Amino acid sequence: MFTAGNLPYTIERDGSLYRVSAKEGSWARLGKAQDWKGTRVGAVLKGKLYTVEGNGCLYATDLRNGQWKQIGKAEFGDTVGLFAAGRKMFTIEKDGSLYWVAVR
Repeated sequence: MFTAGNLPYTIERDGSLYRVSAKEGSWARLGKAQDWKGTRVGAVLKGKLYTVEGNGCLYATDLRNGQWKQIGKAEFGDTVGLFAAGRKMFTIEKDGSLYWVAVR
């Protein structure tokens, strides 16, 4: 589960991404069903959902429409944590290392 602005978002077991109405509790699927099935970790920064997938790639998802794209190479295979602080993104790796990730 993630929040962006005042809206919660969920990635369900089947790998689908949903925007949840905090007022009504209704759900609206974003993107295609199962597009986030390989998601291991994720965080929201600057209105985008950044996720690390099982293939070791980092993806950015536009939370307005569910469109996603890969960012860079498959360099996140050892990432176990992803978080945003201020206007920066960070990863935590299996060995405990902390990295700053440059995202635009």
